[in-house]
Formats: sequence, C-alpha cells, structure tokens
Amino acid sequence: MSDTTPSRHGGHVDPLDEGPQATPTGSLALTVAAWVLAVAAAVPTGASFVIGPIGMACGLLAHTKGRRAGFTAAVAAGIGTAVGLSLQFLLLGGISGNG
Repeated sequence: MSDTTPSRHGGHVDPLDEGPQATPTGSLALTVAAWVLAVAAAVPTGASFVIGPIGMACGLLAHTKGRRAGFTAAVAAGIGTAVGLSLQFLLLGGISGNG
C-alpha cells in the first residue's frame, strides 16, 4: 500500500472521503413535494384521491432514502386526502358536485 492511500485499518481516515453522504440527493425535494401535495390534497377540488396518494408515495420514498421527515409528510398527505375528500362531500355534494 502506498503512503498516499489512507488505510482503513489504521491511521486517520477522513470520514468525508469515504462512503455515501448521510442524506442522498433528492430526498429533500421528495419531502418538500410530499408536504406540498399534502396541503393540495386538503383542498376540496375533486382531485384529492389522486394528489394525496402521490404525496404519500413521495413521502415514503424520501423516508426510505433516509429522510426522517418523509414519513411525517406521508402521514400528512394521507390526512390531507381524508380532509379534502370529506370537505368535497360535505361542501360540494360529492365528487361530481351534483349533490
């Protein structure tokens, strides 16, 4: 082994030079997208049943990439879906709006 190559079994090895980063690229963007979709799903537009699950998927994907807030965002998207659909039925008389 040359003197310029750091040793894994002795000596000082810079932790920034080895292994992947703690937070993979894209996990923050997925978490933010999940939160935005969670809020959008809570609006009674009739698309909550589509927007909410996409937000849940983004949040769970961010969680599997190491972002702890991704799970919270996925739960928020599920709650947003329930709120959006409830408001849709209560205020607008259902999905089609015909009552």
